[in-house]
Amino acid sequence: MNTLLEKGDEVISVVPGYQQFVDVPKSLGCKVHLVELDEMDWQVSVEKFRGVLNSSTKMIILNNPSNSTGTEYSNEFLNALIELCKPYNTYILCDEVYRGLNEEVSISDLYENGISTSSLSKMFSLAGLRLGWIKANEYVIHQINVRRDYSMISTGPLVDKLGWIALKHKDELILRAKNIISTNKNIVHEWLKDNPSFECVLPSGGTVCFLKYYFDLKSETFAKLLLAEKGVFFVPGSCFDKEYYFRLGLAQDSKLFKAGLNELSNFVDEHLIS
Repeated sequence: MNTLLEKGDEVISVVPGYQQFVDVPKSLGCKVHLVELDEMDWQVSVEKFRGVLNSSTKMIILNNPSNSTGTEYSNEFLNALIELCKPYNTYILCDEVYRGLNEEVSISDLYENGISTSSLSKMFSLAGLRLGWIKANEYVIHQINVRRDYSMISTGPLVDKLGWIALKHKDELILRAKNIISTNKNIVHEWLKDNPSFECVLPSGGTVCFLKYYFDLKSETFAKLLLAEKGVFFVPGSCFDKEYYFRLGLAQDSKLFKAGLNELSNFVDEHLIS
C-alpha cells in the first residue's frame, strides 16, 4: 500500500475485515469505499464492486480467508472480479496469511495485477519471526524492493534460518494446524447445539470465525466482563464495527478451547438467562 498508493487514489476495502485495510489507505490520503459482506454467509457479490469501481480505483483489498469472518472467496468470484478490474488496471491486493488449510487459490496466480501477501505467523504458528513474503508482477516487486532498501534492508540471519527450517517442514506444520482447527470446529459445532443464543458460520478455511450472540449487551462490555470473571478473552465485534459478535480464534489448544466455551456458557447462565 505504501509503495503503490498515493493521495487521491480510490481504494475498495471489504468489511468487516482487518482494520489496516481501511485505515492505512486513508492515512495515505486515499478515498476508501467500503463493500460489506453479507451476514448470512459472509460472502459478497461482484455487483457490489461494480457499483463503486471506476478509472480512479487503484486497488481492491481482500483477505482470503478473511479475518474476522473466515470468508473464503471462490475461484468464480475472483475471476469475475478480475474481469471487472482489467479495463482499469486496478490492483487486487489479497492478504492470504490464513491460506493453507484447503487448496485455496492465490490471486497472484490468476491476475497480472494480483498481489499476494502472506507470512509464517498464522498457519505456521511462528508470529514471533515477523517473516513474510509478497508475490506479484516484476514491476511491483521491483518498486517494493526499492522502498524496502530504505526501510529495513534485510531480515536477521537467525530469522532467515528459522524460516528456512519451518518451510522445509511445511507439510508437517500445516498438518498440525489442520488437525487442531478441525478438532476445534467440531467442538464449536457441538457447543452451538446446546447454546441456541449463539450462531456461527464455520469457515471452510482459515483459523478464525465470527460468533454471533443474541443478548442485549454490547460486545466490548460483554468481552470485558467475561474476561474479568471467567478469564476468557474474545476480540469484541465492535473492533470490526459489528456489534453482537465475537471474533473466535480456532487455533487454541483443544482442551483449553473447549473449557473456554464452557466458561462462556456458564457466564451466560449466571448473568444473561433468567
